[in-house]
Amino acid sequence: GKMENLETEKYPLSDYQKTAVALCLNQPSYALFMEQGTGKTATAIARINVEAAQIYKVHKKAMKVLVVCPNQVRLNWVYEFQKFATVPGYVARVNTIIEANNGKKLEGKAFTCCVTSYDSFANDIDYYKLPAWDLVIYDESHYFKNSSTKRFKAIRKFRDAMDVHE
Repeated sequence: GKMENLETEKYPLSDYQKTAVALCLNQPSYALFMEQGTGKTATAIARINVEAAQIYKVHKKAMKVLVVCPNQVRLNWVYEFQKFATVPGYVARVNTIIEANNGKKLEGKAFTCCVTSYDSFANDIDYYKLPAWDLVIYDESHYFKNSSTKRFKAIRKFRDAMDVHE
């Protein structure tokens, strides 16, 4: 599809970020292996902007996004959404998003995003399986590289649960 809603006027993307968005757009899975400090978070949010706008235009519903990241960058993700979002969205904790889905808070929102830490995700994995997420982002994937860890096992359990959704 077209890449409408890609960037804000105040914070334009670089050419390599636009290329990365184009390559990962509408892909069921992908990874951004870009150097530290090159704008992977902004690139991921740009992808969300474009896809969320497409989903909202067609289905009139919010794209559901889950970001799992180290605890120390959780607030950075929230700040980056405020900075780079080009479509209306709602960034909150998972219980707030579940409650909002039952109410009117999401009317007119193109996306909802839950930003959580790896430890919260691993400790409450059954809770995170409740919504059928449209996109899941694992930031700093080295946090779950060891298959014997609780984090890795939680991600595998989560992935298996998501396979049952459409």
